[in-house]
Parts: sequence; structure tokens; C-alpha cells
Amino acid sequence: MTAPGFTPATPADIEGLVELERRCFADPWGRESVAGELAAGSGSSVVLRDPEAGGRPIAYLFYRLVDTEAELFRVAVAPELRRRGIGAALIGEFLRQARARGVQAAVLEVGAANAAALALYRAAGFTPVGARRGYYAGGREDAVILKLELRSDPLDSTPLPEP
Repeated sequence: MTAPGFTPATPADIEGLVELERRCFADPWGRESVAGELAAGSGSSVVLRDPEAGGRPIAYLFYRLVDTEAELFRVAVAPELRRRGIGAALIGEFLRQARARGVQAAVLEVGAANAAALALYRAAGFTPVGARRGYYAGGREDAVILKLELRSDPLDSTPLPEP
């Protein structure tokens, strides 16, 4: 079950998610990548929608469950809505869902130069556990591997911000 304001992504969201990808990333996922992530049996998503724009996705997060770990793959927030707590709310919902599914740890990779994302993940409790040299930007940027051990009792969830 998702918290109020959040829903899972559906195939009807693919075009909206692809458009959000284009607006958020220098190397965006295409339609096939987004559709493949939605079709992944071990995958899940958290989407925040704009009710004033017919439910168009304005932020989303993709993750997969692998045994007792949840791997966070992608987080996007519409550029004009950043720095309003939406990313923190997405992470909070992701962690709530992971705990509800008995996950013991959450992991992710982020570009070493992505200060905003690193700050977001660190604020959520993730800590660096490793690096992948030359992982991004055609081998020019390292990835930082972050991990969060999950407790059985959920932390207070981050309140959902107004879009």
C-alpha cells in the first residue's frame, strides 16, 4: 500500500515518465527503459502526480527488491519543483515500502559530483560504503555506493510536501 499522494507507476504513465526523464537528466532513459522497469517482476515505483494536470507524473522513484535488499535505481523530481522536500518524501515512502516488505538494507549509486543527491541521501541516513571508478559520464565520473541498514521499526515518515 502506498501513502496518500503516492501511487505506483502504470503503463499509462510511460510517456509522462519519459518526458520527466528528458527534463531531469543529461542522459535520460528512453521509452523502452521506462517500460522495462515497469515490467520488471522484482521492481516497484513511487510516483507523485499533479492533480491539476490530469495526474501527470511530477516526481518518481524506481526500485527493485533483491533478496533482503532494496536497490534504488532512479529518482526524478520536475526541475521547477526541486528543493521543496519532494525528493525526501519519495525517499521516505520508498523506505516505508521497503520496511513493510521485510527489507533489511537499501542501497544505491549516485554520481560523486551530484552534491544535491548526495545531501538528500545522507539526510535520509544513507552512508558511503564504496565507489565505482569511472561509472558515469563515459568513464569521467565515479559513482558513490550508499547503503542504509533498515530497522524493523519505521522511522517517522517525511510529510508529503505541496507540489
